[in-house]
Amino acid sequence: MVGLTALVAGVALALPYLPRGGWFDLVPLNPEILAAVLGITAAYLVATEAAKRVFFRRFTPSVGLKAA
Repeated sequence: MVGLTALVAGVALALPYLPRGGWFDLVPLNPEILAAVLGITAAYLVATEAAKRVFFRRFTPSVGLKAA
């Protein structure tokens, strides 16, 4: 699932730079804007993973549960 997501994201990022991107009137982003978008996305991923770790560490009972 992660690999497929990465593939689709890569195609979406590359499409404006490909010759066929003109078919859809796509315009490549400036490198600064592209770097900002990728940086914000990376920060979001790090923040959500950190929040999940805190949540599950805090609210998951670790004693007395048996698998069904």
